Amino acid sequence: MKDGPRNAKVYFGSRQGSVVRFQSDSELIVQAPGGKADEMVDVLVIFEPGGEIRIKNAFKFYDKKKSGGATIDDIAPPKK
Repeated sequence: MKDGPRNAKVYFGSRQGSVVRFQSDSELIVQAPGGKADEMVDVLVIFEPGGEIRIKNAFKFYDKKKSGGATIDDIAPPKK
């Protein structure tokens, strides 16, 4: 990071996600928490040190059983 080390907390609505890593100065990898299917929530990113960014209606929870979308289990390499 060009400005030195930082920490971040990311909230999906009122639920905190898990920061996996900072990919770069402009990209953060986060695992979203569970939520109610079809609920649309704001995403709040709090940087320490720094400020915060709120993105309105930026994330929608899906029921992975009904959505038919890929999950991490679908794209992970086979276990040996």
